[in-house]
Amino acid sequence: MRRSTTPNASDLLTDFRNLHDRGQLSDQEFRDIKTMLGKKMQRELASDGDEG
Repeated sequence: MRRSTTPNASDLLTDFRNLHDRGQLSDQEFRDIKTMLGKKMQRELASDGDEG
């Protein structure tokens, strides 16, 4: 099994949600990030299925 030092999309989303909750990201910025990370999560899930 391969492990990467790059955070996965789920971890990144959690970090960005925390920034948003603290007021460091606007609602629009957070929505844009969620959209991008949602696509990344779908790709990650698809690639995880290829390994099994």
